[in-house]
Amino acid sequence: MPETSAPDDDLIEAGLAIREFALEHPSLFRVVFRNTADPFMRSQPAVRSSPARALDVLKAKVARLAAAGLLGAAGVEEATVHSRALCDGLAGLELGGTSAIPAADGERLCGAGLGALVRGFTEP
Repeated sequence: MPETSAPDDDLIEAGLAIREFALEHPSLFRVVFRNTADPFMRSQPAVRSSPARALDVLKAKVARLAAAGLLGAAGVEEATVHSRALCDGLAGLELGGTSAIPAADGERLCGAGLGALVRGFTEP
């Protein structure tokens, strides 16, 4: 994903890209990011390395927040966990077909949640 001069917006866009990937490739999303128990899948190098590569990209986005003074007291590792949890949780709710996130509101709710998370990092 491209970097802009606004690391906060870049992190939000990265989260929206995770959502888009999950919705466009739900089976792949589940296999790569949610399937931790299947020993065969975990033994496949591409499957095993994909979550780590994706997490590295997310961590780099969070590190840019820290460099810009937008991370507050949270460290990069902690803020990365929060970001991943929010992205994964929202995508999972939307993929789950429950009424928790109606399809028409998914992108807006995801963007609003990510925005609140990013703004919250600067709070004590």
